[in-house]
Amino acid sequence: MKKIFTLISVALVTMGVNAQEKVTYNAVTYDGTAMKLAPEFAAVSGETGGVANNVVDGKSVITAYNASGIVVTAVGGRTPSSITPNLNNMVSDVKKEDANDPDKVTTGAYYQMESAVWNDISWKTTALGGKNKSMNNGDKEPIYTLEGTGNPYVDIYAEQVWTDGVFSQSYRPAYKFYVADGSNGLPITGLYYSFKSSVDGAFKVKVWVNNGNRQTFVVNATSGSSEYAKAQNLIAEGYINGQDWKQEDVDAGTIDASLVGKRKYLTNEQIQATRTTQTDPYVIGQGNQPFWGYLLFDVKAGEEYWVFQPSSQIGFGGFEFTPGAKKEDVTAIEAITTNANKVWNADAPIYNLAGQKVSKNYKGVVVQNGKKFVQK
Repeated sequence: MKKIFTLISVALVTMGVNAQEKVTYNAVTYDGTAMKLAPEFAAVSGETGGVANNVVDGKSVITAYNASGIVVTAVGGRTPSSITPNLNNMVSDVKKEDANDPDKVTTGAYYQMESAVWNDISWKTTALGGKNKSMNNGDKEPIYTLEGTGNPYVDIYAEQVWTDGVFSQSYRPAYKFYVADGSNGLPITGLYYSFKSSVDGAFKVKVWVNNGNRQTFVVNATSGSSEYAKAQNLIAEGYINGQDWKQEDVDAGTIDASLVGKRKYLTNEQIQATRTTQTDPYVIGQGNQPFWGYLLFDVKAGEEYWVFQPSSQIGFGGFEFTPGAKKEDVTAIEAITTNANKVWNADAPIYNLAGQKVSKNYKGVVVQNGKKFVQK
């Protein structure tokens, strides 16, 4: 009998670890006066950020969250301020010519790195009103994120610097970056965030993408996985600088007039619709406009996923994890705030979540009179 009870106890403990409920974590908070880092980040760089005091082998590794079967890790990397080549180990001698002047060399041969002077690794917030706080977020709460250090490169070299077609006898860093099919391998350093769960589910990660025309990746980093080192499908939703509510949205019955001029919370479909010349599925927005919002992606139990931008530093604000869900189930789209006294108009235009006008025969989630509901 004792053995039976022991087995039952073990089973219950296992269920307690894996039978998760929704988990939420914020990396940055705002107390009405200042933005502050979560304790895990503050412990290594101060409450409002600074140089990391836990750098080992060129990395600052912080366990942001470790509970309920969820492990989220932040890895900050270093970048060189200057670099010295190994002149006995040339990688490439191909020179890039100026398109307007074929006789003028702009970049030259590059070599394996011999040594470098490294910049500090830091974790920090920015001043209230700076780039990591949206001051005009329409009807939703501001999104706060922190900044880490380092472009996540796969390899680094020393490249010749040419000025006016003449080799200047100096060198600068040149990088090899991750590519979507994983053929270059995973980054060896630089800023990325790792997500793991003991059960299948979906993460919704709060991010800031300073350059919306840069690629943003969620990559399966689990060695041995069939998807190892490949970029995963994701959903992006949130705000793009310059995408605001307009009077035409009021006329359509979508919003109250008080929201005109404020940021428009965009679905993944609406973000894609803003692209007119760009088709790269890993670029969130067209043009060099900041994006702040959420990345949504699925995870498999026991596998590890990295979130990063290969040629920039992604801002991180926290996450939500929903066990057993798919990314399509955890979107942040909610009813748009409207005038509470506004009279319901049964004949007002009806829109699906992609912003397309639909009829009353449409089945699914719709928005009418600024309210979201399921039309059956």
